[in-house]
Amino acid sequence: MENLITNNGFVKLFRSILDWEWYDHPDVFRIYIHLLIKANYAPAKWRGIEIFEGEHITSISKLSKELLMTEFKVRESLLKLKNTSYIEVTSTNKFTRLKLLKSAVYNNSSDLNHKQIPYLTTNKSQSNLEQTTTNKKNKEKKEIEERKEFFKNEILKFSNAFSKVHINKFYDYWSTENRQTGLLKFEEEKNWNLEFKLKSWVLFPKFTEKLPLSKNRP
Repeated sequence: MENLITNNGFVKLFRSILDWEWYDHPDVFRIYIHLLIKANYAPAKWRGIEIFEGEHITSISKLSKELLMTEFKVRESLLKLKNTSYIEVTSTNKFTRLKLLKSAVYNNSSDLNHKQIPYLTTNKSQSNLEQTTTNKKNKEKKEIEERKEFFKNEILKFSNAFSKVHINKFYDYWSTENRQTGLLKFEEEKNWNLEFKLKSWVLFPKFTEKLPLSKNRP
């Protein structure tokens, strides 16, 4: 974390962050910058818990209050950062430990796409290239399933307020993946409010009748 946080009271941030993949996502950007500022620049202890360099001990509710964001948006943004390898998240029943990973965001680099395919020389066989591509696709597929599972669990918190049919149709529509961007439909909404969307969904009862059924329905 030497290139990230100094003990002089400031955080280094390069102008190349303008090209960062999450720069234009308000929630993810705010949380990441918040973590850069809050993370420890040296090992320390908090209530008997050892906190290492580049880590921050907090909670979802505390982040929600500090950033004036809903807990849903906090969880969603942390999941995006985790799935794109910018942070590690370890949760307990008392706190959440967030660890910043080495990233081009705070290093002087023009390449801010953290998910890169390893360089393959001309001596590598075609089978190695195919294996790399397969591994990448499997990883992306796993990440999408994790995001869908997270979305499903958030919806299920409202299962007492809405019918199963209502929830299933809502999930089928908003969990649809955009093949070009890799985002789920609800992730493309800049001002997403799950409870409001669920309530307004009753106004469109026939909207999803012809949608294919999802295998991961609530």
